[in-house]
Amino acid sequence: MAKCVRRFTYIDSNVDTAQRYTGWQLENTPSFDPMAIAYGVTHDALEHHNAGEQGIENEMMAFGALYHIRVLGGWWTQFNTSFDPVRMVAWDMARFLSERQFEIQPCPKKPSRVLDAMLCRALEYFKEQLERYHGVGKDHTDYVKALHAFYSAGAWLSRGYTRSLKRWHGNTPVALCGMFNSITKKIEGVAYPKHGDTLEITFDTLNLNHSVYHTCNG
Repeated sequence: MAKCVRRFTYIDSNVDTAQRYTGWQLENTPSFDPMAIAYGVTHDALEHHNAGEQGIENEMMAFGALYHIRVLGGWWTQFNTSFDPVRMVAWDMARFLSERQFEIQPCPKKPSRVLDAMLCRALEYFKEQLERYHGVGKDHTDYVKALHAFYSAGAWLSRGYTRSLKRWHGNTPVALCGMFNSITKKIEGVAYPKHGDTLEITFDTLNLNHSVYHTCNG
């Protein structure tokens, strides 16, 4: 894989009342909420491996790519040098899994052990998030199920990390994070999009050339 193209359509929830949110929605992924935040659009474009991938398992693999590109690339240190991005990953794991009643398929492949230390830290944040924000403490009937879901999610995350390493052909996390920032800034430069507008994000996984092209609807 070298050149990739991701296409988005701008959804205005005041026009399309079936949608809960207003923002850019990746094509062929009706389960994805439209993204109003530019870096969320970039996440959908870069950190989801294939356009059209859906389901909690693929979201966890995208978190693995997020860890490769943004955590190791130092994305969060731009904003808060004391913030632990592993906490954010764990919080999002808790949120996504709780929304799906902790239902997730086991990963069919034995995961890499390279992220074991990170996942041990994430587990403590995950437990904290479960109890504080989702009401699932040690005495809750779903607690054991939630922990099993975390371990399955961690296996998918590790698989996504390994897949991201292969996808980007040896490009460093810092270089990938730089591309992530550049694309995000280009999306932020799209002023006043309207319902039905399209956004085409093109990137090359070898040389990291990239572009963002906005087309107005009508």
